[in-house]
Amino acid sequence: MYIFMVDMEFSRCVDDFLAKTNVEHWNVLNYLQYLEDQIPFSSDSKDDIIDAFKQRVEYVSRCDFMGYGAKTKAAKLYKNVENTFQRKEILEVFEKADQKFEKRKNDREIHNSVDVAKVAIAKTATTRLVK
Repeated sequence: MYIFMVDMEFSRCVDDFLAKTNVEHWNVLNYLQYLEDQIPFSSDSKDDIIDAFKQRVEYVSRCDFMGYGAKTKAAKLYKNVENTFQRKEILEVFEKADQKFEKRKNDREIHNSVDVAKVAIAKTATTRLVK
């Protein structure tokens, strides 16, 4: 269920990006920058991100109510998506996302450790008061 929700979230973000962005700015790098502002992700999500992007740009490329320019751009993105996601600047986005993810994970672990330490101190203080 959770994986399905994440996939839906990536698809929704692709749709939002395409709707809010001028066609001439449709590209994978701009999408990933948009996605970073919407939801946290890491390289573990890369395949899901690629799948959602491919699926949504393919839909746009075949959509009857889209303009010729949008359909053409979407078709080009769809055709090149696998190669594009292997480009150096795209891989760097995922590396930075992994670093942010790791930092958030470390921050949570530190926060949890501090909470454990606070409990231990409180127990010690309470024990001393009882004696």
